[in-house]
Amino acid sequence: MQYELSTQGTEAVLALRERFTAVDAPEFRSIIHSIGELAVRTVVIDLERLDFIDSAAMGLLVLVRDSAMSRAITMRVRAPQGQVKKAFAIFNFSKLFDVEP
Repeated sequence: MQYELSTQGTEAVLALRERFTAVDAPEFRSIIHSIGELAVRTVVIDLERLDFIDSAAMGLLVLVRDSAMSRAITMRVRAPQGQVKKAFAIFNFSKLFDVEP
């Protein structure tokens, strides 16, 4: 997994690239922890350039969403494409996340 984290005002954008799998869990948790230390009200997970996601990584997104909700932080997912978009459809993630096209 490759990523880029940027902030603007009270919004953090985490852009993920390449593959996001169970192997990336420790690094992803570390990234999310660092976002939690910022004074943000919104977290956007940008998936436009993510080529692949496995079920374990999708579970991590759900955990992050639950954590954000418990701290009154809005979480959105942006632009899933290809296999990632198909996985979101299979798991009905549009019911769990605000998914931007």
